[in-house]
Amino acid sequence: MKLLTILTVFFLLSCSSVTLPDNHYYRLGTSYVTVAEHKSNKKINVVTFKTEGMLGASNLLYSEQSRPNEILQYHYHKWHKPLSSLLTESLIVYLKNNFSRDISHYNYSKSDGYLIDALVNKMEIQYDSAGSRLIVSILITVSKDDNLLLNKTYISEKSYETKDIYQLVTNYNDVLKDIYSDLITDLNRL
Repeated sequence: MKLLTILTVFFLLSCSSVTLPDNHYYRLGTSYVTVAEHKSNKKINVVTFKTEGMLGASNLLYSEQSRPNEILQYHYHKWHKPLSSLLTESLIVYLKNNFSRDISHYNYSKSDGYLIDALVNKMEIQYDSAGSRLIVSILITVSKDDNLLLNKTYISEKSYETKDIYQLVTNYNDVLKDIYSDLITDLNRL
């Protein structure tokens, strides 16, 4: 009995010495920012992006081409802030540099300018045999004085010959730039 107790204690102590991998935290960069010379005088109010399900968690998400409907989470690879905050901040920076200086996020009223609201449907990496694809889908609505002016799902996908997570997170800027650029085109039509 004593031998069994000693072996059990030894086993438990040896198991507790296993080290876990370090967590890696990522932020969205701002390399997609370009500064437009001619800016609109439209007032834009940006509501914090909404995320649902696994997109509300901090882990980066991925899928495999052979099973595209199965969403997996990276272990130890996370966004440093909620994804909704990161995307809201990146859109505000993009709009300020490329559309209008009059952008509000916290201090606005619905009757004061255009109101942008967004729901993130998908933001993930999909692996295939040649590398990977970044896929982003965001439903964006624009209203003014409680009148819906735009209700559109913006989708951008880009393929890369790498599976390196750091490089892929950095490349999200290119995918978001396509979506934000299309949004500005639509805002100019309003």
